[in-house]
Amino acid sequence: MHHELSIAKNILDGVLKEAQCHGAKRIVGVNVNLGALKGISPEALQLHFQCITEGTPADGAALHIHHIAAAARCAECGHEFPIEHMMATCAKCDSPRIEVTSGLELFVDAIDVE
Repeated sequence: MHHELSIAKNILDGVLKEAQCHGAKRIVGVNVNLGALKGISPEALQLHFQCITEGTPADGAALHIHHIAAAARCAECGHEFPIEHMMATCAKCDSPRIEVTSGLELFVDAIDVE
C-alpha cells in the first residue's frame, strides 16, 4: 500500500506543477493510464490520492484511471497476444522469447482544471 502512496504523491506533485505553470487555480480531474502489469492497486491509488489532495488545489479532484491491458509479441514467430504476467510464453509457438508491447504504462494523460 505504501507503493501506491508514493505513486499518488508523484502524480499529485506533477499535476500541481503543471497546473501552476498554466495559471490554473483548481484541479478538478486527473486522467491516468495504468498498465495491468504495473502491480498497482487502482483502489489503493484512488484512496491515497483522495487523502493527499486535501487542502491542495486538487482537493476533491476525481482520479480517472484508464486500465491498459497487457499484451506481448513473440520474438520468434511475431504473434501478438494478450498476457497476464511477465513470465508468459507465446500463445502460438510456446516460445519464452516475448516482448511486452503494453501493460507497463503509468502516466498522467490529462488534467482537468478551472
